[in-house]
Amino acid sequence: MWDRIAEAFPDHAEKDNRNDRFTAAGKLNQTIGAPEEPGPFWGCPKGRRSLGLLPTKPRFSPSREIPHDALPEWRIVEERLKKSGFSSIQSVWKLFTQGSVGSQALLGIPVVRALRYASGLAEVSRVWPFETEFATTLAAATRPSILHTEIWPGVLEATNKRLPATGFACRDEAQVFALANVTRELDELDRLGDLVERPDGLTASEARICTQEEGWILGAGIAPSLATEIAERAARLIEDATKLSREIRSSGQTRLPRFWLRRRS
Repeated sequence: MWDRIAEAFPDHAEKDNRNDRFTAAGKLNQTIGAPEEPGPFWGCPKGRRSLGLLPTKPRFSPSREIPHDALPEWRIVEERLKKSGFSSIQSVWKLFTQGSVGSQALLGIPVVRALRYASGLAEVSRVWPFETEFATTLAAATRPSILHTEIWPGVLEATNKRLPATGFACRDEAQVFALANVTRELDELDRLGDLVERPDGLTASEARICTQEEGWILGAGIAPSLATEIAERAARLIEDATKLSREIRSSGQTRLPRFWLRRRS
């Protein structure tokens, strides 16, 4: 599937960074959904409507437990997050307007695929949880040096407190900054494995679907105590970054360096 997506969405970053995701997604829909009701990908400007892609949401399966000719709108991980109060999470099938996760996924997967199989990286890289069965194959003697995971920075707000974004260009930048540094801190403490274990409560059937079809979001479904710790670490990192941003501005610069990383004292 990744090969097919990579072929449909070539990387033009070194040229003009353009993409034709709506046309490509429409072609994918034509091989997946019913001709009379294109899906599962949806969402596009009205002028980009086609036989394979509509601006409006298509019909989805009402329940995983009921046989249906359409796919579910939500993956297992998203259903779990929504039940836990993360109401802002979006569907991976959505391609347009705010929270267009589908576009991010379709354009990002070819890049991750290229990194996964790049010369010099392929032997030490794995994609979680597809190639690791969550943490099953991550034994100390065989674990990869590079683990590619899906993230949703919203998991940092497990305490339902919105992270401040002072000193950053936008809220997304603040969240990604915090998540990158939280995972780095946990890695330095040899605790990163806590985030990649199979989440509690998954049935054998659900675990199979997650590791063979749908994937999982790093940090989703972890123990409440760890979720709270991560949220507190993220808030502290943002606070530290905000202080540094003020110092930088007072020295005549305009904003926090884009890729600044907090260093341990």
